[in-house]
Amino acid sequence: MSLERTFSGPAGSTSRSPGNRSEIRRRRRAAKSATGSRRVPAGSGSAHWEAMNCWKAGESGRCDRFSTRSESGWSACWDVLLCSVMVPFLVSSVSSCHGGPRAVPAGTGIVEGVKIDLHTHSAESDGTERPADVARAAHAAGLDVFALTDHDTTSGWQEAGDAAVALGVAFVPGMEISCTTGTGISVHLLSYLHDPADPALLAEVESSRGSRRTRAQRMVELLSEDYPIDWDVVLDHVHEDATVGRPHIADALVTAGVVEDRSAAFASVLHSRSRYYVPHYAPDPVRAVHLVRAAGGVPVFAHPLAAARGRVVGPEVFEAMIDAGLAGLEVAHRDNPDDARARLVQMASEHDLLVTGSSDYHGTGKPNRLGENLTSVQSLVRIEEQATSGVVVRYP
Repeated sequence: MSLERTFSGPAGSTSRSPGNRSEIRRRRRAAKSATGSRRVPAGSGSAHWEAMNCWKAGESGRCDRFSTRSESGWSACWDVLLCSVMVPFLVSSVSSCHGGPRAVPAGTGIVEGVKIDLHTHSAESDGTERPADVARAAHAAGLDVFALTDHDTTSGWQEAGDAAVALGVAFVPGMEISCTTGTGISVHLLSYLHDPADPALLAEVESSRGSRRTRAQRMVELLSEDYPIDWDVVLDHVHEDATVGRPHIADALVTAGVVEDRSAAFASVLHSRSRYYVPHYAPDPVRAVHLVRAAGGVPVFAHPLAAARGRVVGPEVFEAMIDAGLAGLEVAHRDNPDDARARLVQMASEHDLLVTGSSDYHGTGKPNRLGENLTSVQSLVRIEEQATSGVVVRYP
């Protein structure tokens, strides 16, 4: 089944956008007023923020609202405009921490001066570091902007945001929603800038969290028949109130000496084809997209063609998610093969979807390194423009 264009209307407006340019500008001004003036970090890094502001000015038609006085700032600004406006889908080679040079679209690669990673996890779900420690790691990795996207929870937003801003790093509030199609295929949906108290979305993720815990208990029961593991050992690896999942079972198996690391556990006893695997409830991805949009958030399909993780969805699911209001695709991710990335870029171009690149950082829980894939300023601006919840990016 071929994917057809699903948007229409004047430039700057799509079937999934919040409205016309004047409305977008009004919302951005309101959000800016609500959060106060933004402090530009001192030192050489200030050129990064000048470049980002220049790009935002061009996008929103407010060039007179920003100024960039330093020579380096103008240079960075010009590079951003060249990379993001004139050649947003050119393929360029960037270094990838997990295997050397890799061809990725410029829309998901390194934009001169600003480094953005929009997919990380903390101990509030299946990461190994506190939210504040993830912020500190982002700063140490040289990131200018990062998002915390824990599974089915927003409990780390405040801690991560406070730590990030104090370090001069911008913070994007997010969440990763676990979904399952009617045919049993796992789908992960990233949500940015949604209302964390939205009743419908909150009820859905709470149902998923409860089912995930019950599933984990049953899997541990099955595993305990063959391996030295029990529920108490698993709970020793779970942060208080965190979303319990297979990664915590994997950590318990590592402690017991059954496997070397999480990756080995997921490749064997915790794999979806293992006899120990138990499914759990998760919303249909199309419903999840609707819920995120209703909560004022911006939904992005995480690692959509990561076949190494298991079965991936077909064109009909992409079409349904796009019709429901999908905003973008996470293209530059280590689990998306190169040929899949090319297909995703083409799909994004045809349907006016934004594209992102991310690390999917889990601390020591995965080999993924912060900043190994990056998102363009252009895509972050589009996320900010489409959000309608009142939740905003926290800038230093």
